[in-house]
Amino acid sequence: MDPRLVNVAAVAACASSARDVTRTLEVVPRQWKVIETVREKFSCRDCEKISQAPAPFHAVPRGWAGPSLLAMIVFEKFGQHQPLNRQAERYALEGVPIALSTMADAVGAVCASLDPLLRLLEAHVMAAERLHADDTTVPVLAKGKTDTGRCWIYVRDDRPFGGAGPPAAMFYYSPRPQGRASPGASGGVCRHPAGGRL
Repeated sequence: MDPRLVNVAAVAACASSARDVTRTLEVVPRQWKVIETVREKFSCRDCEKISQAPAPFHAVPRGWAGPSLLAMIVFEKFGQHQPLNRQAERYALEGVPIALSTMADAVGAVCASLDPLLRLLEAHVMAAERLHADDTTVPVLAKGKTDTGRCWIYVRDDRPFGGAGPPAAMFYYSPRPQGRASPGASGGVCRHPAGGRL
């Protein structure tokens, strides 16, 4: 917050009895920046070797995008359902042209980097004593038509039963209605919210 006080000297003759606060919501436009890291190379006259400081860490090896940009692209794609082509158009309007294929490569690299974490989460969810599941159809945009896809959700939450394990959820998706759910989920009996067996 940026408090702006009225000039007290102008009203010094009067005694202060109360205060009114006016709040105005503002927005600071997004700022793009290129962080340039310069690494000097040194050569040794005695051993004739060249040495250089290591390159800075990148979330994606040899990546061009910083972690905040990668997080924004992935969140807008999966969290806000914003297709990469629309993101690319918006970034170009802001003066930062990023090729659609470059963004797609970045999303793939982020997903590959997060895969070990995903497998740990999946193992935690599927090891639950009780597993809540749902099988839902979802509309999928295709060229000139709308197809039907499937989404399977598995939830582990033992808090209502006195369990101490942290709650978690896994989502599986197939763009085709005949797709199958996680291979690890077929071992037990799952109850559908409507009461039927899955």
